Amino acid sequence: MTFDETMKSVEETIKQLSAGDIPLEKAVELYKKGMEELTACNEKLTAARSELLKITDADAKE
Repeated sequence: MTFDETMKSVEETIKQLSAGDIPLEKAVELYKKGMEELTACNEKLTAARSELLKITDADAKE
């Protein structure tokens, strides 16, 4: 999944949880899924930041 696709999935999960009309077990499942997706997004952002820092450092050295 791309970053954008994952964020859209997180947004959908939040909508479902916010509706408040789901059983507790389903809410826990959705929460877990959302947290896993947010972790994946954070990892992608961290990797992108690291890559940008490498590029910036390489440009600064030239």
